[in-house]
Amino acid sequence: MAKQRANNGLGGLLGVIYRCATQFPKRRRLMVELIVGAYLLIAGCFYVGLWLGRYAESLSSAKVYHRSAFSGGDDGSALASHCGVLVTSQGGVGSSAFMRFIESIDALTLNFPNDSDKFKHKPATYWKHHDAAALVGTLEINGSGRMGYRSAKVCFKKVLVIVGDPIHTIESTYRRFKTKHLNKLRAGSGRKKYAKATKLAVIYNDIATSGKDEVGISHYISSWRDAQNDRGHWPEVRLVTSKTLYNNAVDVARWIGVAGDELKPFESLSYQESKHHEVSVEGVDDETMKKVGKVYQGVRDIVEAVDNGREWR
Repeated sequence: MAKQRANNGLGGLLGVIYRCATQFPKRRRLMVELIVGAYLLIAGCFYVGLWLGRYAESLSSAKVYHRSAFSGGDDGSALASHCGVLVTSQGGVGSSAFMRFIESIDALTLNFPNDSDKFKHKPATYWKHHDAAALVGTLEINGSGRMGYRSAKVCFKKVLVIVGDPIHTIESTYRRFKTKHLNKLRAGSGRKKYAKATKLAVIYNDIATSGKDEVGISHYISSWRDAQNDRGHWPEVRLVTSKTLYNNAVDVARWIGVAGDELKPFESLSYQESKHHEVSVEGVDDETMKKVGKVYQGVRDIVEAVDNGREWR
């Protein structure tokens, strides 16, 4: 809106100058043309400066990856000593709070908690370049709408995957973001986006009717479980639930690279049973939800095994 007002103001002023110029004698038109030229030069410098400011801001945001700058060959290999840590989740499992806590003590380099780099909810299959040392991706840096994007290689030497109950993820993220978050998971599993106005009942009925996970949570969890088990081709990957994450916060922090006195703040963390918000789903009966539960039983078993595991004990 501000830009539109600025454009309208510029156009209006130029119109006034032009009308005045047509009424001036020819000997005075040169002076008016010089004034107009100077004004256009100043306006041009202003917009160029505005663009450079936004671009610099984008680059500044990207500096969070300064220690995870790409360092390797064209085949996508990377030196783990230069890489950061990827924290990823299916959503609705407390990953943002944990990532912001790490950022608050400036402990190490992570991907963005707000997912502005679009890495946070990607399945393992998104990452095409990976080996036992690290996985490598491309960070898109927004230069300008007209000037396009610049990209930078980034890499991660460890991956912390936070998983949880799939139905809770659907209801928690739908309550807060409608289909926006679910569409990230759908895209990760190769599905088209839901329409913005898609009702939760439609999503559940589609899952029940097809007998398949139409959201992409199963693909997300299974892909990272497979990556964890394929140590020869992937860096260190560990699956946790919110419970195992917060009840073993110091051990998890130490594993991802936090050391010394920076571990002390993690001692205050512990798992708090989340408040499950009841989501009213009109048009979904108990039989439909039983079918949905059956679709997700496989990944629920994975989540339960992670929740009851002894890895952090």
